[in-house]
Amino acid sequence: MSCRGFSLNSVGITVPHRSRAFGLTLVTGFTLMEVMVALFIMALIAMLASQAFNTASSGAAATREAMERLAAIDRTLFVIETDLRNALPKTYRQRLGEVLPALYVAQSDDYWLVVIRGGVDNPLHQRRTEEARVGYRYVEETIWRDTWYNPIENEEDQAYKQKLLTGVEDIQVRVLPYGPGVSIAGGPWYDMWPATGRPPEQLPIAIELTITLDDMGEVKRLFSLLPGQGPPPPQQQQPNQPNNGQQNNGQQNNQQNNDAEVNNDFAN
Repeated sequence: MSCRGFSLNSVGITVPHRSRAFGLTLVTGFTLMEVMVALFIMALIAMLASQAFNTASSGAAATREAMERLAAIDRTLFVIETDLRNALPKTYRQRLGEVLPALYVAQSDDYWLVVIRGGVDNPLHQRRTEEARVGYRYVEETIWRDTWYNPIENEEDQAYKQKLLTGVEDIQVRVLPYGPGVSIAGGPWYDMWPATGRPPEQLPIAIELTITLDDMGEVKRLFSLLPGQGPPPPQQQQPNQPNNGQQNNGQQNNQQNNDAEVNNDFAN
């Protein structure tokens, strides 16, 4: 059956036709079983495709979360390193006479690292110094960074607070002092700073930080600082006192040797 070249068989409609040999009417097309099998195969393919899409989507989400976690860890360590590299070997005295050391380290759940640093940006040209005190505290499995743009301030509510890293289970800090015979492998390492017998304006030569995370375990980082303390005050030489230039040169050579030894330890 056709009309101007259009056939019903071309659109899948079953058309009966008569067999010339036997005079029987034959019906061509799909049976119900064939249709059911085709629908089952299509449903199975759709289910497999949906599962593959869900697996790929969940994998991409997990990868994105891991990348964001690593970025947060790297950002935290970079901020700490920047503060320590700009540490200043100087102290501040508060209004009541309390001396704030150049660097403070303690095994505490509150402030475990406080440093006086320089090079603080002042884009708005406010009436303040380019020096600041920066403190790191550990509260409820979170590392916070507090900044006092007035270095003599010491109260938590006077600081600018910045949330750095969450999911922290433990923090351990060790300090390597500056002096002859000091090395990364041999120490001596201190758990607190300023150590006994050390002036408050003195800086250590290195700080080792170990952070235990709930999902990645221990993350250890070694930070190097500028050596020691600030320049000593000038001394006036007595007229009858012999020249001690050779002694000063010997001290400078010893200091250079110590610096070279510690730098080799860092390189190794």
